[in-house]
Amino acid sequence: MLGLRLAEGVSALGFRERFGMSLEEAFGEVWNGLITQGLVVEVEGAYRIPEAYWPVANAIFEKCIGAVAVD
Repeated sequence: MLGLRLAEGVSALGFRERFGMSLEEAFGEVWNGLITQGLVVEVEGAYRIPEAYWPVANAIFEKCIGAVAVD
């Protein structure tokens, strides 16, 4: 997930191959909300945090981590 802060972002395909689910499946409504708010954007098959939001990237990560259910 740290790749969200990089210019190349997190590959949607790479995430699915590594974890067996999409980012949307992993983070649910939280993920959809981040996209709707423009805090995460999709560019050429990869998701990233726009540079303007890097100062609040930790808060964005916290939202993602909070969305994950641990069994």
